[in-house]
Amino acid sequence: MPNIKHLYLHVRHYGMKHHALYVVCFMIFFFLLFDGMLMFHVPLIITNAGISETNMGLIVGFSSVAGIIFDLLLTHVLKKANFRRMFLMMLAIASLFPLILWKGEAVLWLMLGMIVWGIYFDLYNCGTLDFVGRMIPKEEHTSSFGVIDFFISTAYLIAPLIASVFTADIIHQNFFFIAWGFLGIAILFYFALRRIAPIKEVSVKEQKNIANFFVEFALHKKVAVTLFPLYLFSTMLTIIEACFWIVAPLMIIQTDWSIAFAGVFLFAHGLPSFLVGWLVGDIVGKRSKKRTAFTALLIGSLILVNFLYVRNPVLLILLSFLSAICTGIAWPVIKSIFADYVSEAKSNEQEIELVQDVFTNIGFILGPAVGGFLAATVGHIQTFGVVGIVGALLAISLLIFTPRHINIAKELGIEQS
Repeated sequence: MPNIKHLYLHVRHYGMKHHALYVVCFMIFFFLLFDGMLMFHVPLIITNAGISETNMGLIVGFSSVAGIIFDLLLTHVLKKANFRRMFLMMLAIASLFPLILWKGEAVLWLMLGMIVWGIYFDLYNCGTLDFVGRMIPKEEHTSSFGVIDFFISTAYLIAPLIASVFTADIIHQNFFFIAWGFLGIAILFYFALRRIAPIKEVSVKEQKNIANFFVEFALHKKVAVTLFPLYLFSTMLTIIEACFWIVAPLMIIQTDWSIAFAGVFLFAHGLPSFLVGWLVGDIVGKRSKKRTAFTALLIGSLILVNFLYVRNPVLLILLSFLSAICTGIAWPVIKSIFADYVSEAKSNEQEIELVQDVFTNIGFILGPAVGGFLAATVGHIQTFGVVGIVGALLAISLLIFTPRHINIAKELGIEQS
């Protein structure tokens, strides 16, 4: 098993070899501190405006409707999309989100905020995948996403603790200034990235030559069909994550703790990825990436099923922690699989990324909608148990029916030299 010395050598290895990777990690860290602070209060802002939990889930899910539409237009908006351009747009658009939440709680303002949220988060997902696919050797994709996920988990671990300092009923303007401050630090790291990470352009023979929208749509459909089991898997992970962030801030469980239960619950949910992110490459080893990811989902979902009958606050925290260990393994593995396919089919890099993001957005539509509906009908705690049943059934199906090897280049008709 990896020990402290192993962890130190792992960090040292990446620090010496991939300076750009660490600059991206710190940019993502401060950007997600900004995002996580706002995300914690969005369900509370909406419900405090007199909107039901079911409708709150639908409003939050609307952010991903905007993301899907932006996905379909991305090829035309950014003709030569790469991570530098996507990160720049991400940071610029994100700066508007706090202003919208601050200045209005009317439904139209909230819907506008969801559109902004969906677009900038879509750019974040595409930019991160593009960076790893372009700048990191294929054999290091799993470990690289493990390192990135470490910084993601750290940000989302800290953000709720900072956000919980501010009351849910009346959010002081200092809350938004602090969020903008974290975004400003992320912008500084972005400019550092531009200096040290020149774009590795796709060679001329690999450049796309798509005649029209209908040909593009057919190509997107072919990519989606070829990789459907993996897209479905990532959608389920997204639904689970969305349910935690939508439902947990609404949970009110009486304890004698000095910290609110919801804050501890989300902390326990975020802590495992903080720990396993560095080591996920060693956890996978020479095992099948797909089967490792599916098995992790199965175990994590079976743990979630226990939410149907467990009511002890300490046990609920423990279940949150244990289930997140499994998703903390599954996330970087599935991202690595998609990055592998990007490397194998660089001429269709953008299609693979965009279709992945469409399915991610579908997860962020269904997750809040399902979470809000279940919270209003079966209860906050029971919501996680119902989601666990669905996740377990999906994981079993994927383990049985997903092909062991998918030759993406062959399926898409790409000539291999």
